[in-house]
Amino acid sequence: MQRIGANNVKGVLFAVLAGLCWGISGCCSQFLFTYKGMVSTWLSPVRLLGSGITMLIVAFFTQRKSLVETAKCKKDMIRILCYGVFGVMMSQFSLMTAIQHTNAATATVIQYVGPVFVMMVVCLRDRRAPRLGEVIAVILAVGGTYLIATHGDPTYLAVSPEGLIWCLISALAIVTYTLIPGDVPQRRSGPVTIGYAMTVGGIVLSLVFGVWNVPPLDFEAILFILATIFIGAVGGHSFYLAAIRHIGPIKSSIISSVEPLSSAVISVLWLGNTFMAIDIIGFAMILLTVFLLGGKKKQEE
Repeated sequence: MQRIGANNVKGVLFAVLAGLCWGISGCCSQFLFTYKGMVSTWLSPVRLLGSGITMLIVAFFTQRKSLVETAKCKKDMIRILCYGVFGVMMSQFSLMTAIQHTNAATATVIQYVGPVFVMMVVCLRDRRAPRLGEVIAVILAVGGTYLIATHGDPTYLAVSPEGLIWCLISALAIVTYTLIPGDVPQRRSGPVTIGYAMTVGGIVLSLVFGVWNVPPLDFEAILFILATIFIGAVGGHSFYLAAIRHIGPIKSSIISSVEPLSSAVISVLWLGNTFMAIDIIGFAMILLTVFLLGGKKKQEE
C-alpha cells in the first residue's frame, strides 16, 4: 500500500512538472517572438530537431536495444514517419505559430479543444452517438473558444483572425498526434518513438523553411531557444512519460493540464499579458472538457 501511495505521489509530481515545463516553454517562445523578432518558421524546426536529436542520444545510452529494434521494423518506422510529419510536426508548428500571433496562454488553452476533436473522430470511427458527457464537452469547448475569441460579442474578435485559425489548427492537429502512433509507443518505447518523430518532423520543416537562414541571435536569445528545447520538449515529455508509468495516461493528461494555467500566470507576471474575466471563464470551460473526457475514459476502463 505504501508503495502504491508513493507511486501515486511521484506520478502526480511528474505530471505537474510536465505541465509546468510546457507552460514555461510556451512563454519562452512568446518572449522570442515578441522581443527577439523570431518567427515560428525558424524556431519550430530548430526546436524539433534539437529535441529529437537530444532524446535519441539519451535513448542510445539508456534504451539502445529499443532504439535499434524500432529502426529495423519497417512497419513501425513507417508509422513513426507519418506520426513525425502529420502528428508531431503539425501540432508543434501550428502551436508555435498560434503563440506567435496570440500569446502562450490563449494558444495553449484553445489547443486543449483537441481532445474534443479526438472524441468526435472516435465516435465517427466507431459509428456511435456521443454520450451525454461528450456532448457537454463539445458545448463547453465551443462556448469557451467563442468567449476567448469574441468576448461574447459576435461582431468583435479579441484575437487576430490569423491567430484564431492557427489555434484551431493546433487543436485539430491533436487528432493526428493522438491517433497516428497507435500502440507503437507502448510496444517499443515512448522516448524512442517521440525522439524519432521529432527528428523527422524537424528535418522536414527545416527543408521546407530553410532553417540554415539563421536570424540575428544574441546570448539571451540562444538561452531561451535552449530553454524551449530542454525545458519544454525534452523535460516536458520526459516528465509526462514518467507520470504515465506511475499513474497511467488518463490521470497524467488531466493533471498535466496545469500547462495553460502556468502559461497564463507566467505570461501575466513576466510578459505583461492581461486577461479579462470573460477570458478566464472561457479558459475554465475548455479545461473542464479535459476532466469530462478523462472521467469518461476512466469509467470505460
